[in-house]
Amino acid sequence: MSDFPFKLEPSERLLFSSSTLGDESCSVVLKVYNTTNEPQAFKIKCTSNDFFRLRPPVTFSPPGQEPLNINVIFNAGKQIPENGKHYFAVYGTPCTDYHNARIAFNSEKGRKAKSKKLFADFKKLAPDVPEKKEDDKKEEEKKEEKKDDEKKEEKKDDEKKEDKKE
Repeated sequence: MSDFPFKLEPSERLLFSSSTLGDESCSVVLKVYNTTNEPQAFKIKCTSNDFFRLRPPVTFSPPGQEPLNINVIFNAGKQIPENGKHYFAVYGTPCTDYHNARIAFNSEKGRKAKSKKLFADFKKLAPDVPEKKEDDKKEEEKKEEKKDDEKKEEKKDDEKKEDKKE
């Protein structure tokens, strides 16, 4: 069994998927559960700060069932890298000082922090094409019928006016 103090969801790979991947930013939420009976300092690092933004990168995780939600963002305007090229390293170490999680990683225990890697995968989806529902189609047909009826009425009115002129 590993000494890693967290349960991560997803546990092995982070999948960034969007129809606008590379053009707009794309985010994934990493859920972090503290599996120990003591508070843990949490830190996440990435292979490229140019490609990714991590919020929050360093924080505390009290013992219990409430997860930390870490936003992992693939920045906009970047070429989509190959799968598995980039990874995120997650570190955990016991801590007692809730004022600054970074201090926990500077201690003797912190320098021996347990870590786990999560690899990044990328998937560009097909562009979103909204499908028309049956109700929408029926509404459009009704609108077209109304327009046709209005045109017929206008034609009748025009014919009546011409008849009066003669």
